[in-house]
Amino acid sequence: MASSTDNKFSTARKDKDFTLYTHDNGPNGWKISHAFEELGLDYESHFLNFMAGEHKGAGTPPQFVGADNEEYTKINPNGRIPAIVDHKRNDFVVWESGAILLYLVKHYDPEYKLWSKDEDEQSHILEWLFFQVSGFGPYIGQAFWYPSQRNSNAESLGSLSITRRKSPPPSIDM
Repeated sequence: MASSTDNKFSTARKDKDFTLYTHDNGPNGWKISHAFEELGLDYESHFLNFMAGEHKGAGTPPQFVGADNEEYTKINPNGRIPAIVDHKRNDFVVWESGAILLYLVKHYDPEYKLWSKDEDEQSHILEWLFFQVSGFGPYIGQAFWYPSQRNSNAESLGSLSITRRKSPPPSIDM
């Protein structure tokens, strides 16, 4: 019988200090692996298969459900990447790239490689971080995701059909 540490989505102690849940396509997980590298932290990556629905939880349409689909949402309830488990701090879980970066600098950046002692500089760091996670980052994610779904979703949409308008929408008189 497999132990809980054999489960891909277990938060139990692993060989490394951190477990990073990510996928191999797109920048959100890359940000965290770069931070781990810059801070010299020991981690292992688990790459989720989005096409098999490993990142989704209960309520996911059947065509997107994978064998382990509910396990990952126990770690990250929104079913997105990245998420980390900090085995050095009692298997503490943090998800969302911005939250993870702030967590890492708070707990593991005593040399201020990615953070600053100066409060004004901290404000500028936060400006750029929030710009990236709320503005720029989602557009990059869409640029990667939607083209990959153009053909793969055609069958799963079933009776839903989308018609592209060839003429401009009618004007509204006010």
